[in-house]
Amino acid sequence: MKYKAIFSDIDGTLLTSDHRVSEGTIKVVQRISQIGIEFILVSARMPRGIIPIQVELGINAPIICFSGALILGTEKKDGTRDIIKNSYMKVSEIKRVYNIIKEDFKDISFSLYQGDQWFVASRKDKWIIAEDEITKSDPTVHDFDLLLESPELQINKILCMGEAHEIDALNLRLKKVLTNLTINKSKNTYLEIMEGNVLKSSAMKTLEKVLKVQNEEVIAIGDNFNDMDMLIYAGTGVAMGNSPDEVKAIADDITETNDADGLKQALEKHIFKFTERILRDGHIHSHYCPHGTSDAFELYVNRALDLELEEITFTEHMPLPGEFMEPEFLKTCSPNLDKIEQYIKELEYIKLKYKDELKINTGFEVDYIEGYEEETKKLLNKFGEKLEDSILSVHFVKFEDVYYCVDYSKEGFGKLIEAVGSVEKVYNLYYETLLKAIKADLGIYKPKRIGHPTLVRIFNLEFPLEYTNFKLLEKIVKEIKERNYEVDFNTAGIRKPYCKEIYPTGIFADLVKLHAVKVVYGSDAHNALDVGKNFA
Repeated sequence: MKYKAIFSDIDGTLLTSDHRVSEGTIKVVQRISQIGIEFILVSARMPRGIIPIQVELGINAPIICFSGALILGTEKKDGTRDIIKNSYMKVSEIKRVYNIIKEDFKDISFSLYQGDQWFVASRKDKWIIAEDEITKSDPTVHDFDLLLESPELQINKILCMGEAHEIDALNLRLKKVLTNLTINKSKNTYLEIMEGNVLKSSAMKTLEKVLKVQNEEVIAIGDNFNDMDMLIYAGTGVAMGNSPDEVKAIADDITETNDADGLKQALEKHIFKFTERILRDGHIHSHYCPHGTSDAFELYVNRALDLELEEITFTEHMPLPGEFMEPEFLKTCSPNLDKIEQYIKELEYIKLKYKDELKINTGFEVDYIEGYEEETKKLLNKFGEKLEDSILSVHFVKFEDVYYCVDYSKEGFGKLIEAVGSVEKVYNLYYETLLKAIKADLGIYKPKRIGHPTLVRIFNLEFPLEYTNFKLLEKIVKEIKERNYEVDFNTAGIRKPYCKEIYPTGIFADLVKLHAVKVVYGSDAHNALDVGKNFA
């Protein structure tokens, strides 16, 4: 599922029990924001209680305040926000609630919210003190008997705080006599009252129209009774592990508690992780590879059977299309042309022998060499009819008419940095070359899977860079998606001493999942024991 918006409650969901946002949660929210998914805070809080949290998260998005009574747009350059919706209560209804509390629930703390103002009877009230410590809302003291006569009053929310048994009793009483109001417990000791059409789900509907997203493209995450309508309405509703059982019962999924990074885990699960069991290794080399091992085909096949894989592809390097670098070096990169018929013939025998046990595909890993597109097409045309599943990769980049191998050695990568000018410029060059590869006309046998698309990170521990050219990466992923190509999720990077990560990772991997690009895992095994390695 491609999600476009996340609606998240704050207290008990985003925040831990000591009212903090964990570092892990901040990082995952920023990742979501980087790939264009809106992360929208939904709370019974006033704007002043929400905006500082948004600032801490490092995002700018609409906010839903007072459980939907007030919806504000994104912050503009002048610091203001458009009011998308502002629902306030009739003064006559507020008076009825106030009088019931004054007469029959004297120990209940009664307060009112209007925009960014919080009206209280006393700042010495223990409930007010505790709430102010959490939300930093800076209440102002008023005589409610006088305040409720003001003609300019536009109250968004009533907050009642007290012991759990008293809140339960007040909740029952008010719901009997004030059926036209929205009355919800946000926790056992808090009762929140808004105008009758105010619901978190209604606010979500309003913002879906503003953001041009569909209901099925939305995740809602919450922990309490006042989140239930939101969780039911959302395409995917996730309850926190600290939620009451009634809330868990209506959710599509249940994550960990707010003190165990439950929100972070939910987002990683639904936005970023590929959770299906991997039954196919789509990137395996062979004893025909000059820089591989002498392990025979059957050793690779038996390893795949031991791992209970259902399908594998041998993707030996296709011979390179010309002598664009030192000939002796190029001989170490791919088999000689005269070995290819033997490679294909031997594989046909292996496929026949194991046809009832394992699906085995014959393929190539085809190098895109800028300027050698026609030569590459001729090679593909020569062998293409005998290929079933191949990969298109970029190992070489061209700069000022000189070719460089990206992944041969860290010394070679260092020389490429010197030539181009910086690590960032190397990344730009690599990704621009990758985009050319995807767009290149290599004929009818052009591979439909893009190999290890973040290979440029092979020496990232030696030459670190947090690459942030989102537009270029998104352009690449969209091009892959539009052509219905696949992406090689290549685990070999995990085994590289200066990499220690899968190709792709980070923003690129997030974009692949966001745009629902088909993924095929590949071990890039050059020996039998590496088949299926690091898949789990």
